[in-house]
Order: sequence, then C-alpha cells, then structure tokens
Amino acid sequence: DIPWDQRTNPSTDLELTTGVSGVAIAPDSKRAVIALRGDLFLMPEKGGYTRRLTTTAAFDGQPVFVDSKTVLYASSVGDKREIWSVGIDTAPKPILVDAQDLSHPEVSPDAKWVAFLRGINVGTAKRIAMADLRTLF
Repeated sequence: DIPWDQRTNPSTDLELTTGVSGVAIAPDSKRAVIALRGDLFLMPEKGGYTRRLTTTAAFDGQPVFVDSKTVLYASSVGDKREIWSVGIDTAPKPILVDAQDLSHPEVSPDAKWVAFLRGINVGTAKRIAMADLRTLF
C-alpha cells in the first residue's frame, strides 16, 4: 500500500484579500513574486505551489526582477531599509547597504543598472541613486 501524498504534504488554498503590498513578473513571464505581509513568495506560471523566498524577521517588499531567476527587494533593518537579492534557488543576501535608508529598487531594461531611493531613514525625503548591477553580483 502506497501512502497518499496529501497526508505528508498538506496544502491549503487561500484567498488573499489583504496584505499584498507588491507584485513583480519575471521577464520570461514564467513566474511572479508577491510581497505579502513582510515576506516574498514565488508563484509559478501554470499553477503549482507557491514557495516562500524570504523568512527573516525583517519586513521585505518592493520586489523587482533583475532576470528570470533573480529578484531585488527592500528589506527593513531597524529604522532603515537595504536592497537585497534573492534567487529562485539561492538564499537572500544584501547587495546595497548604506547608513541611509534605501528603497524602491527599479532595474534598467538592459538589467545593467538599478535605480533606488536613498534618504536618511524611513519617512524622510529621498534622492534617486543608481548602482551598476554588474559590480554587485
């Protein structure tokens, strides 16, 4: 007798009506990342299981794809945010860290640059800054 997979791998369908704060679609349109209640989740194109990409105590959001397998996002660290990277098969890591608050990453169409907002801390005036992605990975 072969046990039914549902017993060892239970899943639950959830209808989300609140808590989603950001969505990013991969350039190849095969997956999406949603920011939900402070974590990032990877959703496959044709259904299947949604997988959590971030699990830290930090509040993660503002996802944007660099390529079809790498996502940049803002992660709260105390009273400021940093720009982090996570791959669909790799662990999250910080890529832009500063004494000031960094948020709202946006990747150039050629995926060579990232623009972001830089300010003293959350809730203060910001300046637009840029970084060369080729030097960050």
